[in-house]
Amino acid sequence: MSRQGLLCGMKMCFMSPTAKCLAGLMTVRICLMYCWHRMKRPTTQLQTGRDLNSNSQTTMMQYCARVEMNRLNALAVLLPMSLALGSPRKFNGTCSCYCVVVISLDAILVCGFSVAHEVGKLAAFWLESNNISTEIQATLEAILQKQSDRTIKVGSICSGTGMDHLLLKALNDFGTQKFGNNNAPRFVHEFFCESSEAKGKALAKLHAVPVFQNMDQLKDGLALDWNGTYRVVRKVKGLLDGYPCTSISSQNTRPASFLNSSSATGNGFRFLLGFVDYCDADGDYLEWILTENVRNMMWHSSQYDERPMDIQNKSLDERGFLPSSVLAQSARFSLKHSRHRAIGLYVKKTKTKAFLPDLAQTFFSFECRPLPLSQFLCDDTGIEADSRHSGPKPSRGTVWKKQLAMAESKFGQAAVQQNLNRLKCLGTLASVCTERELSVCAVAITDLLSRDYDPYNNLLIIQVDQDVNRSTFIKTDPTLCPCILPNGKYVVSKRWSLLTGTEKLRLQGLSLDEIYDLGLSKYSDGEKSDYAGNMFSGPVLLAAMLTVVAHWKP
Repeated sequence: MSRQGLLCGMKMCFMSPTAKCLAGLMTVRICLMYCWHRMKRPTTQLQTGRDLNSNSQTTMMQYCARVEMNRLNALAVLLPMSLALGSPRKFNGTCSCYCVVVISLDAILVCGFSVAHEVGKLAAFWLESNNISTEIQATLEAILQKQSDRTIKVGSICSGTGMDHLLLKALNDFGTQKFGNNNAPRFVHEFFCESSEAKGKALAKLHAVPVFQNMDQLKDGLALDWNGTYRVVRKVKGLLDGYPCTSISSQNTRPASFLNSSSATGNGFRFLLGFVDYCDADGDYLEWILTENVRNMMWHSSQYDERPMDIQNKSLDERGFLPSSVLAQSARFSLKHSRHRAIGLYVKKTKTKAFLPDLAQTFFSFECRPLPLSQFLCDDTGIEADSRHSGPKPSRGTVWKKQLAMAESKFGQAAVQQNLNRLKCLGTLASVCTERELSVCAVAITDLLSRDYDPYNNLLIIQVDQDVNRSTFIKTDPTLCPCILPNGKYVVSKRWSLLTGTEKLRLQGLSLDEIYDLGLSKYSDGEKSDYAGNMFSGPVLLAAMLTVVAHWKP
């Protein structure tokens, strides 16, 4: 730790004694943070002090900004110095000076970050507060130096909702801010590909780009769109692919090998490789790829003796890509939602910035604490009715009754029955849940109370379409929403009603405005639930997109 770095916070020209005092306190705190971090985590991402920009060294302030973004058990927010001290300063000419302010979560909301789960605003926040923005700006500048084509063509396969539209818009907005409307490079959607007729036709109405039906036709260069017209499949520089997870999902009772080309997942993987080969048939045209799938991609299957992600990484490595893969949880990217997804990050080896750290390290630099559950829920007056749950339905089978008896023996029959009777008098649950679902909820409430979580006075989410003896809430953190599934049924405690389709979309990272922009507001609650269960988690994919762009050398 150099003396220059130690004193960097004190060498700025502040306007008042109060500001000087603040700078001194900040410098002391930064030094303590640095020493603590080095003791606790000797293998930090920035061990050498090297900044992501090869032309500069990491200043102490920049280093601590990265430390804070990596969730070192401190509630911190990065605010532009202009908010606290006036005009922003520069460190080594590479990025704005940021004031590291430690405040409570409630204060974060007051400071304007209550909408940080909105993809667009979260993008702006990350791009201004993370050192990666330096490299993203360098990538955009490299694109601008190309006289022939400043438009970066991007394709997407099985994105479902058009989340990729918001991600590209975030990058375009950042470019416009840095270079102006006339000079900014543009990321444009060249095509979508959706096998679902409903989703494909919805995207076709909303976007003026081809929406192809069949993934297998992409490699042929000519494919049928959802308007019934054969169109040329243009080659792209970047690809986002969320091919089907059916064959390897834990929800599937008939799994298949990842290499089985007749299965949904195996087919999707084969189509991905076919499109990559199509783009690179006449040279290295496709330069980066993002993939998203269920977390089973990262697990070794003893049944088939394979780890799907290893197979995918090896295949793309052979095609000239630098492979990297991560297991991301939505709750570590601002969402109050426990959703684990395997993310594949691939940049062509000849187009990778060699001096940067590993792609995975860059990706995890965007981690941040989840917002309160209340930020994702609608007011009681706006609760929608899902037609699939519009009335009580008879419970089928008797297995659940045996499971209930086992739960009663574990938690006490009197306690479970007391909560069950109380549930029937709360909210609208008795009219939209079956006897089995109410019993599942009662057992979960009893379990939560035994763990010192009070669902009667706190907002918690319980998944009631599960069996009584299965996990109906997140045991490690009951304040998180369980993974959103297309047909999942979730009870919100305290208000005692079902989680709506709109709320499920918000838990995936969308604001009400973004739901409207993507054309999702006009759909029924059941359709919204289906979209939410199959869509990308916005902040997770945003972090992946920014990672790839930062490492990409166009």
